[in-house]
Amino acid sequence: MLSSGTKKTYYGGNQSWYDEDKMKNNGCGPVAAANTLCYMSSSSTYEELYPYTNLSKTSFKKFMVTMYNTISPGVLGETSHSGFADKVVKWTKSQGVSLTAHKGVISFGANTAAANDIKAGLKKDKPVAILNLNKFYANTNPPPRDDLGWHWITATKYFQAPDNTRWLGLSSWGRRIGIDWDFYYKSFGAQGSLGGGYVWFE
Repeated sequence: MLSSGTKKTYYGGNQSWYDEDKMKNNGCGPVAAANTLCYMSSSSTYEELYPYTNLSKTSFKKFMVTMYNTISPGVLGETSHSGFADKVVKWTKSQGVSLTAHKGVISFGANTAAANDIKAGLKKDKPVAILNLNKFYANTNPPPRDDLGWHWITATKYFQAPDNTRWLGLSSWGRRIGIDWDFYYKSFGAQGSLGGGYVWFE
C-alpha cells in the first residue's frame, strides 16, 4: 500500500501519475514492473530492488519513471511479455540482484497451465505481471467498469469462491480489484485479440 501523504492510500501505482502524456498512455508495463519489484524488496533477499526508504507516492512515482526508462515501451506500450522480463532482469542485475523470470503465453487451450503457473508464483508470494492484448476487454464485475484490455496488471492473489468460480485479486490504476479468471482468460482468445502473457520473478 502506498501513501499519498494524506489519509489516502493506493494499492500499487497508477500510470496517470506520470507527468508526460506519452508515459500516461503507454506506461502500464513499467507500473507493473515497479509494483512487482517494490513488493519483492520487502524481503531481505531482494531489498536492493527498491531504492527508496519509504512507500510514499512521491518516491514510488520516481521509481515508476526508472522502470519506464528501463522498459522503454513503444507507442502502443510494452507488447512483449518476454521483452518485459528480459529488461527487468537486466536492470535488477545492475542493482546486484540476479532474478529468474518465469514467463508464459496465455493462449487458447492453456487455461489450466497458465492458471497453475500464476498460482505457483503467488503461492511463493511473488506478484505476477499479466499482459492482455485484447483492446476491448473490460472487467464489469463488480462495477464500476475497469478497462483492462491492452493493459498490464499486477496479480497479487488467486482464490476460488464457494461457487467454484476462480478469481484474481490485482492492482491496476492504483486500486485493488477482483476479476473472474475464466472470464478474463476467454478474452485472450476472443476475436481481435493478440493474446498475451505473464511474468513472475524469483
